[in-house]
Amino acid sequence: MKTKFVFIDRQEWLGIKVGICAALVALLFFYLGILHNVENLTVDLRFKMRGEEGIHPDVMVVGITHRCINELGKLPWPRSHYTTLIDRLKSSGAKVIVFDTFFPVPSSDKSEDIQLARAIREAGNVLLPEFSPIPLTLDKSKSYFLKTEQLIGNIPILDEAAVGTGHINVIADHGGVYRKMPIAIKFRDRVRLALGLMGGLMHKDVPPKVLDLKDGNVVFEGLSIPLYKNKSMYINYAGIKTAVPSRDIIRGQFPQDLFKGKVVIVGQTAQGLPNADILMTPFGESYGVVVQANVMNTILSEKFLRPMGALALVLSIVFVSIFLGAALIKLSPVKGFVFALLLVIGIFGASLALFVYKQLVVEIMPLYLSTTLNYALTTILRMRYKDRLIMAKDVELDTLLEAGQSAVHLNVGKTQEVILSITAHAVNADGAILRSKDEESDDLMVKAKWGIGEEILNSPISGIDERIAKEAIDINKLLLIEDTKHNKRFKDVKDPRASSIICAPLAMHNKMIGVLTLYRRPDDRKGGKRARFDNEDLRLISILSNQGAMALENFRLYNDVKDLFMNSIRSIAETIDAKDPYTRGHSERVTQISMAISEKLDMTPKDKEKLRISAILHDVGKIGVSDFILAKPAKLDDKEQAEVRKHPELGAHMMSHIKQLKDMIPGINSHHERYDGKGFPGGLKGEEIPFFGRIIAVADSFDAMTSDRPYRKAMGDADGLIEITRCAGTQFDPKITVAFEAAFRDGDFRRDSKAAGRVENS
Repeated sequence: MKTKFVFIDRQEWLGIKVGICAALVALLFFYLGILHNVENLTVDLRFKMRGEEGIHPDVMVVGITHRCINELGKLPWPRSHYTTLIDRLKSSGAKVIVFDTFFPVPSSDKSEDIQLARAIREAGNVLLPEFSPIPLTLDKSKSYFLKTEQLIGNIPILDEAAVGTGHINVIADHGGVYRKMPIAIKFRDRVRLALGLMGGLMHKDVPPKVLDLKDGNVVFEGLSIPLYKNKSMYINYAGIKTAVPSRDIIRGQFPQDLFKGKVVIVGQTAQGLPNADILMTPFGESYGVVVQANVMNTILSEKFLRPMGALALVLSIVFVSIFLGAALIKLSPVKGFVFALLLVIGIFGASLALFVYKQLVVEIMPLYLSTTLNYALTTILRMRYKDRLIMAKDVELDTLLEAGQSAVHLNVGKTQEVILSITAHAVNADGAILRSKDEESDDLMVKAKWGIGEEILNSPISGIDERIAKEAIDINKLLLIEDTKHNKRFKDVKDPRASSIICAPLAMHNKMIGVLTLYRRPDDRKGGKRARFDNEDLRLISILSNQGAMALENFRLYNDVKDLFMNSIRSIAETIDAKDPYTRGHSERVTQISMAISEKLDMTPKDKEKLRISAILHDVGKIGVSDFILAKPAKLDDKEQAEVRKHPELGAHMMSHIKQLKDMIPGINSHHERYDGKGFPGGLKGEEIPFFGRIIAVADSFDAMTSDRPYRKAMGDADGLIEITRCAGTQFDPKITVAFEAAFRDGDFRRDSKAAGRVENS
């Protein structure tokens, strides 16, 4: 039987199940792509609500307009026009010249082709287009390109003169809207990048070479472009920009510096021409050359539209659906409709904000579908189960039993909170207090409190409440006070804070270990009278109290084992220190200094505990060093120094057989490493040194400097601090030295000169 959460009521649990079902249906539709077409329309709406941002100022369109054709003649123009166009754009300072116009057949006058090739070659910045007239196919390998079996280009003399070529294929979604551009097309053995991408890369001085395909992104030098499933880039349309007539350029009728430093794309901007391509975009119809300009705009602005990660989307659908099911099951149809409508508006508003400010494309249709399903299903269930209990009492009891069973096996540090959560919500209590019984004094100690439990502890009835708890322990039975106003224990109390109380003793192996007390307020939040605890509640608590006792006992045993372990390693450290009369108490002092440093580093309690053990055992390897060397009343020679330097590795090896110390061993092995890489045993440098080792290194050095040795006197604390600070960045991690200095200044530890250098907490 599956465990159910008991901190929600039965009606909410039914709503959660509805939410799960709705989420599964929405995820299925999402996986099958059924909502894809509608989703695209919502993305177009986001474009329109964002508005036309305007193309990047370094992107310019030179158009072949009807006026140009009327004045310069019908297409195709003589190649000399394009030669003049290139020469004038180059002389104007254009950084990149991109053609969205093909030259697929030779000119009738071959000299014009030669002159155009010369202009292209001399310009040194001209890109020409290529196009696949057949549908592109998806390469199943982990690549970034699509494949084609046919590619149309320009006559060889022009392609060879150009600095590069790029494809102009754009992918139309269902409905004929062009939203994406394939990053690259592979034809035969050569991969062609998109023309707009090539133009943008050249303008940014980025080599047109793909370096990597990482985490769904195509990586160039200093640029990472997100890919969609069809290996395409989403075009971040910035709107329509007016084109400069090509006639004006050819005739030289334009400001000389108009194109300086720009990427210029040349193409047809006149409807009705034989080769004019009109494409549907999120903003409406647009010329193909303008679409390519928007591709370059996306590259230059680096405002790449990224799809929301699949995992994040799935989690969002599940979370929203479950939350909605739990909420709608308790609302009337009208209120539920208003709530669902507000949620739909909120989802779209959030998706629009993410689209505008973060360029994140969130698929919202699965969320809308789950919202619709949740509303429909919860409305049907409310009508069917009105005025009836949604779940039977036996099902609730089974749920509570299983949840209680799970609590026994939870992390011991959370056991007490689990006990209160399970029992309090099981009987709809407003507060709870968990007390443990001291084995020696029989005193009761508060271990956890919940709800109005803290209020009762600080109220005049706290003494009465504790006496009731002791009474339950003494008689070893559950106590039920149905109404405190009519109970003799509260006869002199004007405001008992609780109208009804249950007190449950917790026993294990016929031994009393604690007591659990639960409370209900006299009135609910709306001023109505609350029901009192009854025998049914007492029966449930009697079952759960056994689970609570087991959990509390597990917590006590855990602490006993933990204390035994800590005492054992302290004994090991003291044994090591005893081998050297000059370092007696050294391990304990290093530990205390290390812990003071950890308080300034915002470490987690778990990591602090690991650091404590690592610091205590940092010199455990000295067990393998000769007593003669450790106790030598003079400076060690080179051979003896080499022997002592083995102790970090010896200690790490000795502790490697204890799996519980796995995370502490790096600190033991690296506490003599130096930040500049000149330490031992590994010669590690900077961040290569384990974090614990960098902390212990500072604590160990400070204690060594400020403690007497047979061959020198101890350094003063202030001088020790100066020395630690001086060695920041060479011997020690600068961040650790800052934390050490803060701990020293704040008095988190101090030296007692009368106690042989012992460090104490301030």
